[in-house]
This record gives sequence, structure tokens and C-alpha cells, in this order.
Amino acid sequence: MKKLGLAGWVLALLLASAAGPGDDGRLAPDGKRGFGGGHPLGDLLHVVRQPDDADRRWLASLAALPGEIDTFAVLARDRYQKRGYFALLDEHADPELAALHAAFRAAEADAVATLQRQDARAQAFARMYFDLRFLLRAEVLDGYADERAELARSLAVLRAATDGHVQLSEPEARTLASRADLAASFLRAIRADLESLHVVKPEKDVETDTFVKADALVALAVARDKDREQAFELAARIDELGKHKQRMIEALGVSRLRARLAEALAARSKALAEGAKLGEQAALYFEEPNDGSPPPADIAKLSRSDRMRIARELATRALAKDPLHEQSVWILAKCVDFFDGEVFSRQHFDRYLALRGIRAHLWETIRDRKLDRREQEALDVVQRSSAPPVR
Repeated sequence: MKKLGLAGWVLALLLASAAGPGDDGRLAPDGKRGFGGGHPLGDLLHVVRQPDDADRRWLASLAALPGEIDTFAVLARDRYQKRGYFALLDEHADPELAALHAAFRAAEADAVATLQRQDARAQAFARMYFDLRFLLRAEVLDGYADERAELARSLAVLRAATDGHVQLSEPEARTLASRADLAASFLRAIRADLESLHVVKPEKDVETDTFVKADALVALAVARDKDREQAFELAARIDELGKHKQRMIEALGVSRLRARLAEALAARSKALAEGAKLGEQAALYFEEPNDGSPPPADIAKLSRSDRMRIARELATRALAKDPLHEQSVWILAKCVDFFDGEVFSRQHFDRYLALRGIRAHLWETIRDRKLDRREQEALDVVQRSSAPPVR
């Protein structure tokens, strides 16, 4: 198979990640169909509650994204197994891509020491170091799990507002729609990059070339302490590979999208951090510390009602920043239940279930699942209602 030069790779990645036309002005940040920003609550929920043919196709495409990405990831993992890359992991570790990528980054932090081991780990690391597709896939898949969860949880809460008890304010719905669009944009970029990097036929010539270069790199690392010239050559080789890798990373669709959407990503990170901080504060008032130590003196002296009241306020503020903060949803549900009862707390328990992937009216979401204490309590509250509220 003919190898692509640097210019060929850049062109392939640019074409693969090119944005398509939008639909009725409802665009995600990557220019593809999305919920769009600024739409009223009713319009946002209508897309989920009563989708037309175009909506159904779009929602189906969102649902298919993780499976398509996972398929490329599994194919890559199988190829890595055949090449012996998983020798970098402990022999008892599961052969998972995330673990392999993490182990590679850890070994890369002191590449010379890893190469000087002169064992299977050194050989596997050296082979990966020369495998451009491995390096790029690792970069593409960095953050995939978070974006996948972000999309799934945002859509779950939006759906729960149409088929369950969850009640959303206008700002919450817009936040969830925007976060779903942002996550979907990155998932589409990830899929496009992985498709560009996928090779259907075996790369025997590439593998042979990679293995020869890897063996030479290990030899250089072993000889560097005895030969000054070899040490300089090893440093130059590592520096050259690092620069080449960086040029290719910058050409990835995911990398270019990150650069273009840096402001949106920073805003999301800030909201998540602020929500998490408020959630931690709410937890201090809501429950005892996990280590069994007494709470701070200023909290311990408060009555149970006062602690629950403050926890409710802090959890509400946390969810204004991050409507998907699971701990805050639970705290708010329990606090509202404490003061107002199930009629008012049910919507929050139902949101908690949605975030956990559970729908009280869908048996398949709980059939083969062992519910934990919180999940069972929330499910009991939701199932005690006769029917979802009419909207």
C-alpha cells in the first residue's frame, strides 16, 4: 500500500471533517444539524417529543455516533494486539485502548528510560513511537469518553422532560441543548478522524519498516550511555519524531475544532468547575464527611432543617451552573422531599434516574441491572406516581 505523505494526510483529514449543511437554522458548533441556540423551551422539547422525519434521522445519527466510533476503536485495538503493543501494560491488565494510551503517555514522559529497559515493554513502546496512526488515534480519542457521556446525559434529561416528570426551565433547556450540540460536534470530528486513519488492508510494508526503526531506536537508547555520538543521535531522533507528531496532530479535525471552539470549551469547563464547587459545598451541609470525621463546627451547630435548607440552596445554584451535576440533583431531590414531599421532589428524583440511564417506564433500562441504594429510592418515588404529568 502506498504511504501518504504529510500533505496527503492533511488533505484527507480536512476532507473528512468538512462540515455539511445545516437544517432550518438549527446548527451545532461544527456547522452540522443540531438543536441550535436561542430556541424557546417548547421548540427544543418538541424536537424530542414529536420529531418529524428529519428530526428522527438526526436523532438516530446522534445515537449511532458512539457505536461507529467504538467500531473503529475495536479494529485499532485488534491491530495493536497483533503488533504486540499491549506488552506495554501489566500482563494481567485488560487490553483496553484507554489503558494503553495512558501507559504510552506515562512511558513517553521518560522515553529514554523506557527504551533502555531492553524488554518487551521497550520494544512495544518503540514500535508505537514510530506508528503515526497510533499516535494520532490516541490524540483523537483523548476526551472521547467525556464527550460521549456529555451527549448521552444531556439528551437523557431532555427526553425525561418529555416522557417523565422532569421539569426544565428555559435556561436549563438551552444549556442542555448547547452542551449536547457541543459534544455531538466533537464526536462527529472524532469519528471522521478515525475513519481517515483507518486502514482496511494489512500494512505489512509499514509494519516491517516500523519494527526495524523501533529496534534501531532501542539500540540507540542502550548505547547512549557508552557513546556520546549515539546519545546525540537518540536525542535528535526523539526530537524529530516529536515535531512530526505535533504537525500531524495539528491537522486533525478534532484539533482544529478544539482551537476554533476554545471559547465554548473554556465556558463549559468553567461552568462544570463552578457547579462542582457548589455541589461540594452542598454535600458538606447535606451529609457527614466520608471519612467519618465530624463536620466543621459552624455546620455542626446548625439544626437539621437549617442544614437541609442551605444544602438545597447550594444544590440549586450548582445546577444553575451544571444541570447534569449528579450529586447536586440527588441532594436537591432529598432536600425538596424533606421540606415539601414527593409531589414536589419527584421531578428531581426522575432527573437523577435519567442521569443514571434509568427510566421508570422502560423495563429494559433496569432489567439486568442491580440498582444501588440511591437508584432504588429514586425509582420507588417515581413509580409511586400514577402517571407522568400532562404537558
